Amino acid sequence: MNSIIKVFLIALMQFVLINAHAVNFEKRGEVVIDDLRYELNYNDYTATVLGFAKGKSQQFLTIPSKVAVKYDVTKIDSYAFQDDSTLFHVTIPSTVTDVGVFSFRRCKNLNTVFFTHAPKGRIIRSEAFNNDHSVLLAFTDFSGRYYGTLYEFYRSFATVEQRSKYAKEVIDNYKNHYIYHNSASNEKRTYIKFDASTNTGSVAEFPKQKAHNIYSYPKIASNTKMDIYMIDIKPKTNARYTFWNANQMKMDMSYYKNKGYTVKKEMSSTSGLQYVSSYSDQKIYWSFGKATYNDGKKDITLTPTRIYPSGSSSTFDFSFTEDEWNTVLYRTWTEVKSDNSLTTKVGQWVRCYNQYPYWRVAAVYDTHVAESSMTGSMAFWQENFSPETSDYEREVHIKGMYYRNNSNKKWVSVPSTYLSTDTGFNDKKGGFSYGANGNYFYGKAGNLIEGSQLEFEKKNAVQRLYTISQDSKPYMESLAIAKAYFTYNSDNTPTVYVHLYPYSTPIFRVVMKYRVENSDGTQTFGSVSVYDPNFKSYNIPKINGRKAKISITVYDVFDQTVSLDIGPY
Repeated sequence: MNSIIKVFLIALMQFVLINAHAVNFEKRGEVVIDDLRYELNYNDYTATVLGFAKGKSQQFLTIPSKVAVKYDVTKIDSYAFQDDSTLFHVTIPSTVTDVGVFSFRRCKNLNTVFFTHAPKGRIIRSEAFNNDHSVLLAFTDFSGRYYGTLYEFYRSFATVEQRSKYAKEVIDNYKNHYIYHNSASNEKRTYIKFDASTNTGSVAEFPKQKAHNIYSYPKIASNTKMDIYMIDIKPKTNARYTFWNANQMKMDMSYYKNKGYTVKKEMSSTSGLQYVSSYSDQKIYWSFGKATYNDGKKDITLTPTRIYPSGSSSTFDFSFTEDEWNTVLYRTWTEVKSDNSLTTKVGQWVRCYNQYPYWRVAAVYDTHVAESSMTGSMAFWQENFSPETSDYEREVHIKGMYYRNNSNKKWVSVPSTYLSTDTGFNDKKGGFSYGANGNYFYGKAGNLIEGSQLEFEKKNAVQRLYTISQDSKPYMESLAIAKAYFTYNSDNTPTVYVHLYPYSTPIFRVVMKYRVENSDGTQTFGSVSVYDPNFKSYNIPKINGRKAKISITVYDVFDQTVSLDIGPY
């Protein structure tokens, strides 16, 4: 009897243990809720997303913050959704603080992941998403508004104090929001920072994504030498941190090559218009590189210097007009320096019809290159140069590309250009389009796209040749002089003044000829030639203005001229 009871008790205990284990496994094991598999943790009442249930998938997935009534969803497991081809949009709640390695890798149609603000911090682990630009990561503020970049999210707070408070709250509650940026080195990279020394917060450039560039490569032979190049640009949108490069050129180095010198580095330049931190923060950007040649004895470096406006920065204030045509013109000319050596200068002018005067000189550089002219592709591009505004669509129209041959001074119309965009860069996102519409070319970049970013690029990022209709020569207003005269200085030398009407083409050069009646009845003749794109006045030294007769010939940037005799004012 005792032996039977012992056997019964042992069997009962085994049954209880087995079922107890089964109950524990059920509470700690996998469950399927609304097509998703979870692992429930009985001890701390948290849940980890393991992926879709077998045979299930969703295009628009919103991961819940809580499942099975009391389990907070805090983690997305490694490899959870790897290779899923259905996912398009994913929303991740604030409770999820850990996004596992490879959790969304190779999801070829995944377009956007929305992260709700996680006050306790969040780790985005190595290669949780594709190591490219195919997925847009968007973040929310406390009220749930989404921002496609952390910059916009950060700037959404009204004051610096609010932004710093937010950043400090993140630091206080969790060391940092960060991502394992480099899987090889396992480097942690913060994307929210707080500087205790200055009591200010900031965000890092994650995700470091910008809108695509739009490129134009005009059909101009790369060895073409020109002394004038011009292009019409119409910025259709005023998105901050946008650059429209009007001219990518090189300076011709034939003078040195013809002397048998070895040109080791050519001088190149990029310049154009840009919006910076605001719509009203408009700039000219002009960057010149150095040139180097060897004369058989040593290397000689030529460093360009800006002579107008003053300063050395590559950016300077200059207003232009949104949704209006802005003509950007470049002109080269050779001058003799004080040591009788030759140098080539380059000027940039901008024409805006709703500003007065129409034409304004933007900048002048002394390249220190002898007897040179412009050469190169004259490429144009539109660039979003900061991820802060990568969410916005930016659009540009261009037309009116002309150059003047440096040798025969004949105008050449450039009605055809190759349009393209950049591909294969990890920091680019969003849609793009480009083409021609009658008498202008256009390019757009930005905003979200439907479907896979990579597939969109493969299909649409094709360089194509487009042609528009335009005249054989550029439109040139007349050189219109409103007033020209001279005044006497205290030493009797004359100062010549020239004033233009606001609709006139811009002054480029003024030649002043004079004839002085001497006391002995003889006459003294002379002339002064001044290259000055910002010409207002010029003092003719060493002549007696009260006995002088002066005539002037004014040249505009197109070499149109007006000649007249002037008298004292």
